[in-house]
Amino acid sequence: ITVVAPCTWLAEQAKQSSLFGDNRIEVIPGGLDIDLYRPYDKLVGRNVFDIPEDPKVILFGAIGPMSDSRKGFEYLQSALQTLADGWDGQNVQLVVFGAPKPENPPDLGFQTQYVGYLNDKESLSLLYSSADVMVMPSKYEGFGNVVVESMSCGTPVAAFNATAPN
Repeated sequence: ITVVAPCTWLAEQAKQSSLFGDNRIEVIPGGLDIDLYRPYDKLVGRNVFDIPEDPKVILFGAIGPMSDSRKGFEYLQSALQTLADGWDGQNVQLVVFGAPKPENPPDLGFQTQYVGYLNDKESLSLLYSSADVMVMPSKYEGFGNVVVESMSCGTPVAAFNATAPN
């Protein structure tokens, strides 16, 4: 048996396991289709998602981004409220994907648009490309696909050092 892990951290966990520890363990990072995850015209993406042209767009998302405590939503909310308190009136909009608009949306300090769950990679690539920055406040991630996908689309990412090391 050969155990394959997507990162060094998981490989180390497997080595410590009584079930896998005596087996060959290899690290093969996940791949990314760079023909799909690539920069698209920002305005095309904003048009597709009805995001106005002029604001600075902060993008946040994951499957169930507000209900999964690992995704760090409480850190994002606090940071955005602090940022909004000191903002000098520039036009900023937060766009959230991976969840529908909550019945009682939290105060995030900025106008917030919910685009729901995206069912295809093309739409996700357009959304990444439409943003000025992607935020990932996760407490920990196994790999952090969102970071790699966003950066591949030309959108910088602000994140904690919470992804398992490769």
